[in-house]
Amino acid sequence: MAKQTNAKQEAKKLIDKLPEAASWDDIMYQFYVRQKYEHGIGAADRGEGMVHDQVKRVFRGMIWESASY
Repeated sequence: MAKQTNAKQEAKKLIDKLPEAASWDDIMYQFYVRQKYEHGIGAADRGEGMVHDQVKRVFRGMIWESASY
Protein backbone atom coordinates (compact mmCIF):
# COMPACT_ATOMS: atom_id res chain seq x y z
CA MET A 1 0.00 0.00 0.00
CA ALA A 2 2.94 2.35 0.56
CA LYS A 3 3.79 2.28 -3.14
CA GLN A 4 0.25 3.47 -4.02
CA THR A 5 0.54 6.32 -1.56
CA ASN A 6 3.85 7.25 -3.10
CA ALA A 7 2.29 7.18 -6.59
CA LYS A 8 -0.53 9.41 -5.37
CA GLN A 9 1.92 11.88 -3.85
CA GLU A 10 4.01 11.91 -7.04
CA ALA A 11 0.87 12.48 -9.13
CA LYS A 12 -0.02 15.47 -6.98
CA LYS A 13 3.50 16.87 -7.42
CA LEU A 14 3.27 16.47 -11.20
CA ILE A 15 -0.06 18.25 -11.30
CA ASP A 16 1.18 21.06 -9.05
CA LYS A 17 4.06 21.74 -11.45
CA LEU A 18 1.72 22.24 -14.42
CA PRO A 19 0.38 25.67 -15.34
CA GLU A 20 -3.09 26.59 -14.09
CA ALA A 21 -4.44 26.38 -17.65
CA ALA A 22 -3.25 22.77 -18.10
CA SER A 23 -5.74 20.55 -19.89
CA TRP A 24 -6.68 16.97 -19.13
CA ASP A 25 -4.50 15.98 -22.07
CA ASP A 26 -1.54 17.83 -20.53
CA ILE A 27 -2.06 16.02 -17.24
CA MET A 28 -2.46 12.61 -18.86
CA TYR A 29 0.63 13.20 -20.99
CA GLN A 30 2.70 13.96 -17.88
CA PHE A 31 1.40 10.80 -16.21
CA TYR A 32 2.22 8.78 -19.34
CA VAL A 33 5.76 10.15 -19.55
CA ARG A 34 6.36 9.53 -15.85
CA GLN A 35 5.07 5.96 -16.12
CA LYS A 36 7.33 5.26 -19.12
CA TYR A 37 10.28 6.81 -17.27
CA GLU A 38 9.66 4.64 -14.20
CA HIS A 39 9.31 1.53 -16.37
CA GLY A 40 12.58 2.32 -18.18
CA ILE A 41 14.49 2.90 -14.96
CA GLY A 42 13.14 -0.36 -13.56
CA ALA A 43 14.15 -2.25 -16.70
CA ALA A 44 17.64 -0.77 -16.56
CA ASP A 45 17.95 -1.69 -12.89
CA ARG A 46 17.05 -5.27 -13.81
CA GLY A 47 19.70 -5.29 -16.55
CA GLU A 48 17.13 -5.36 -19.35
CA GLY A 49 18.41 -2.29 -21.16
CA MET A 50 20.80 -1.88 -24.07
CA VAL A 51 24.20 -0.26 -24.04
CA HIS A 52 24.80 2.63 -26.41
CA ASP A 53 26.63 0.54 -29.02
CA GLN A 54 23.72 -1.94 -29.18
CA VAL A 55 21.25 0.87 -29.79
CA LYS A 56 23.43 2.31 -32.55
CA ARG A 57 23.59 -1.09 -34.28
CA VAL A 58 19.81 -1.48 -34.09
CA PHE A 59 19.19 1.96 -35.57
CA ARG A 60 21.80 1.51 -38.28
CA GLY A 61 20.05 -1.73 -39.27
CA MET A 62 16.68 0.00 -39.35
CA ILE A 63 17.98 2.84 -41.51
CA TRP A 64 19.75 0.44 -43.85
CA GLU A 65 16.65 -1.76 -44.22
CA SER A 66 14.35 1.20 -44.89
CA ALA A 67 16.73 2.49 -47.59
CA SER A 68 16.54 -0.83 -49.45
CA TYR A 69 14.09 -0.82 -52.30
